[in-house]
Amino acid sequence: MEELRQFRRFTVLFSLLLMGMGAAVALCWGRAAAEGVLLGGMGGIIPFWFLSFRMEKLARAGRDALRTLRPPWTLARLCVYAMALVWALRLDRTSLRGLYGALAGLFIVQMVQIVRVLIREKQPNSGEE
Repeated sequence: MEELRQFRRFTVLFSLLLMGMGAAVALCWGRAAAEGVLLGGMGGIIPFWFLSFRMEKLARAGRDALRTLRPPWTLARLCVYAMALVWALRLDRTSLRGLYGALAGLFIVQMVQIVRVLIREKQPNSGEE
């Protein structure tokens, strides 16, 4: 249970850090790109936080609660992604820099998750022999 909480906290905090750094770098391409990174980053972090929080509840509740996770939360997550992309598209319709920034921002959370899992796999097992 504590592992899920640590994973959620690490992912959210590190994603926020990378989102801020990505927005600062995206300012080189313009304000729309930086705002797009922020929109996409928040559009990825918020659904991840809700979904991982629900996973913790599921871990406590057991197998019977498994049906409550998938359909409504998957649809809600996809709606948040779509809202972030549409809003970012409205920032800059000619060069689409806001949209590209939002796409990059959406992938920040997934990249942090992958890196976290890879780091965790490379660490030696401490006391689990």
